[in-house]
Amino acid sequence: MEKVFSPVKNLKFLKVNDMRKIISTLCITIFFISCIDNKVVLPRSVGAYNKVTVVTKGSLWTGAIGDEIRSSFGELMVGLPQPEKTLSIGHVAPNGFSSMMRSNRNILIVELSDKESFTTNYNKYASPQTIVYVSSKDKEGLGKVLKKNMNFFRFREPIDNKGILVFP
Repeated sequence: MEKVFSPVKNLKFLKVNDMRKIISTLCITIFFISCIDNKVVLPRSVGAYNKVTVVTKGSLWTGAIGDEIRSSFGELMVGLPQPEKTLSIGHVAPNGFSSMMRSNRNILIVELSDKESFTTNYNKYASPQTIVYVSSKDKEGLGKVLKKNMNFFRFREPIDNKGILVFP
C-alpha cells in the first residue's frame, strides 16, 4: 500500500505546544513586518484656514513691524455684504510658542537674526501646516522683507489637493 502525504493527517500529530510555537512565531513575524514602515504620522493641525499665528517678541509686535503685519493681514475681503478681514491674526511670544501652539495651521515667525531670509516649511509639527520664517538683521530690514513678500500671504485657492494652505 502506498503512503499518501496528507497535510490534514499530519496536523493531527502536532502537539499543542508545537501549535503555540507556530502561532507565536507567525504573530511576531507579522508584528515586525508591520513595523518596517518608518513613516512619521503627524497630528492634525488646529485653527481655521484664515487664522495666522504670529510668533515674535512683544517689542516687534507693538512697533512698526506689528503694524505692518496687522495692516497687511487686516485688509477687507471684497464682495462680502459685511466687512470681514482676509486673515485673522493672533500673537504669541517666542517663549509661549509651546507644543500646543506648534500645532496651529498657519504660523508666521518673525525674528531678528544675522541674515535676511524668507523661507517656508510645510507640515513640520502638524498636518496640514504652513510655517513662514522671516528674519533680518534689524527692524528696517524686517519691514522690507515683509513688504517685499506680502503677496505670498494673499491666497486665492485656500487648499491644494493635500489639504495644505496654498500661498501663490
